[in-house]
Parts: sequence; structure tokens; C-alpha cells
Amino acid sequence: MLLQGGRVKFNDVQINSVAELITTLKTHAAETSGEARWFRGQENSTWQLTPSISRNEGDPLKREYENLKRFRQMAPRFIDLQPRDEWEWLFLMQHYAVKTRLLDWTESPLVALYFAVLKGAEDNSDAALWVILPAALNKLTGWEELQSKAGIPFFGMDKQLEAYLTSNVVNTPAGSGSGPIAAVAPRTSARIAAQLGVFTVFHADFSPLELIGDESHIWRYVIPSASKQRIREELAVLQMNEFALFPELDKLGGMVSAGGVA
Repeated sequence: MLLQGGRVKFNDVQINSVAELITTLKTHAAETSGEARWFRGQENSTWQLTPSISRNEGDPLKREYENLKRFRQMAPRFIDLQPRDEWEWLFLMQHYAVKTRLLDWTESPLVALYFAVLKGAEDNSDAALWVILPAALNKLTGWEELQSKAGIPFFGMDKQLEAYLTSNVVNTPAGSGSGPIAAVAPRTSARIAAQLGVFTVFHADFSPLELIGDESHIWRYVIPSASKQRIREELAVLQMNEFALFPELDKLGGMVSAGGVA
């Protein structure tokens, strides 16, 4: 993996409102020639961009493999539409909080902003809204011969991605292997569709995504803790709420009980 601690695409920008985010996004869009941008909100600005499976001790690859086997054994009776392949099982695991090598991103800055300012244990910490240029990341990590003209492969279609399947990567020594890849997936679940979900998938090297190469593929907006409540209120006015992003009956019930559904 190419790690050299260069410079991010843009210096950190402080965001205190939805309006400030929109203004900043417009400015940066003009400076990135309209390239596709993906977004990720994190409640604490000091957290690195690493997948959940790598944040504990032990062998993350073998742990993911065991998670996958157990989930595939136990989950089918709860699922109406069964996953068609190993990738779809991983996406389902990811959205039900099972640790994987996937890192969630979204094509919507407002969705990412919602997750950045979630009220919880990190409410007194500054948050971060990360922005990545997925095609630039893929070029930087050496992804070649893409079927996608946009430089962003598709899970289940681009055969080269099979090297990243759990069953293929499980015996790779940790810290070696290829770099992370940004790829799009079929939105077969209501959650992924509602959140405009996309993913980066790590191989066996879990170096933080923001430290790869010269870092010109990525930048972040910092949200001061003092501005979180204001932004939550603005997002509520825009109907950017839990039910909008998790369109399920239990979330609807909570919204109705709280008087949040007109």
C-alpha cells in the first residue's frame, strides 16, 4: 500500500449549518471538475477511516469469514429475499451491524450529515463529514482494466473484484494484499436504497483510507459539537430523519409515537 502522508484535496472546512455545507459543496464541485463524490459522516472527527472488522484484536480476515458463515447459517429464516451471492451477504451483514471489511459511504451529503450529527455518546465531540473521489482512489490504489468507464467497478459484474471476496482473501497475511477499492452495489435492501449507499472494500491491508498515497482523493468538513443540535433541527425540517433512512415498520412506529409523521 502506498502510504506517504501527503496533503488532502482541500484543507478542513468548518460547517455550522446545512446552508454552509451546500455553499462549500458547490465551491468544491467546481474545483473537482464534476467528478463523482461520495460522503461519510462520523460522529467524532478524530476517528480514522477503517472498517469495523479491523478495530479489534485478532485476525480480522478469519473473524469476518467466521461472521459470514454464522450469519449465513442463522439469517435465512428472517429474510424474505435471499442474497444471491457472497457480496450480497456481506452488504446485508454490514447493514445489520455485523463487522466486515466494508466501509459505508453515500452519494448524498445530507445522509452523511445526518449520521455525523447523531445524538449520542459523541455529542460533545466535533464531527466529520468525509468526502472521497472514488475514481481517484481506485486509480491511486492501482485498480486497472475496469469495465466501468467511470473508474468505479460494480460488485457482481466486475470479475476482478472477486479477489476481494471473503472466501478468497481469508488466508492472505494481514497487512499485505491490495489497496481498498470504491465500488457500487445493487440496492436490493430498503436501507441501502434509502441511504443511497455505496462502499469501499478493504483487502488485507487496513491502513486508514485517508492516509493512502498523496491524500488528494479525500478531504473532510469538520462540524463543531456546538453546531450539532442546530444541524439536527435543520435536517428535521428537511424530513431527513430515522424513518427516511431506515424505512422499516419499527422505525415508523417510533416516528408515529413521537408525533413525527404528518
